[in-house]
Amino acid sequence: MKGLLKKDFCLLSRYMRFILIYLVAMMVLFWMTSDDAVSGFASAMSIFCIILPIYTITTMSLDETSKWDSLAVAFPLKRSQIVGSKYLLAIIMLGIGVGGGAVCTGVLALFQADATVWLNLGVLAGLLCYNILMLSVLIPLVFKFGGEKSRFIMMGVYLVPTMLVVFLFNRFGQNLDFEALVQDTRLCALLLVGAVVVAAAAYAISYGISLNIYKRKEF
Repeated sequence: MKGLLKKDFCLLSRYMRFILIYLVAMMVLFWMTSDDAVSGFASAMSIFCIILPIYTITTMSLDETSKWDSLAVAFPLKRSQIVGSKYLLAIIMLGIGVGGGAVCTGVLALFQADATVWLNLGVLAGLLCYNILMLSVLIPLVFKFGGEKSRFIMMGVYLVPTMLVVFLFNRFGQNLDFEALVQDTRLCALLLVGAVVVAAAAYAISYGISLNIYKRKEF
């Protein structure tokens, strides 16, 4: 599996310049448009946390285009390793985004004492769980239908939940006291632990579904 990850990172190396330019542009944009520099930076990192794991789908599309799977199954590799490498790559990319955002938010907070550091870290943790859930749905679909056919499905996977959250917030969230909820550390901890458990369970189930799909494929 280590070799499979090296192969995927070699594929992604061609996109590193674009990723870095995009990150810097988002940091500058949110920094200029936000009252709180740390919150603006956290917002930029939030977008980065969503974009980075999507590059896992890019590697799957490149594998499909180059007929890599036909060659991979001829090697002494288990199909569980091939599928597992994609799930591990997605977690690594997501960890880079969330971990980098957490470290940079903490560093910036040293220069701004009134920064809402814990709130920003909570948002990053929530994004971690959210992205794991989205990837749990998306990766099996890509294994089933292929990278090219799944582009519109990917848009729906991210767009539909976002629209649902916005609708529910506009309908029921106007009267919620979010400041009181944030200050209730016990409730926030319970929600975070629950979200982590649900996300981990969904990711494990998703891996099983993807492996079942991949085992049935003929190359």
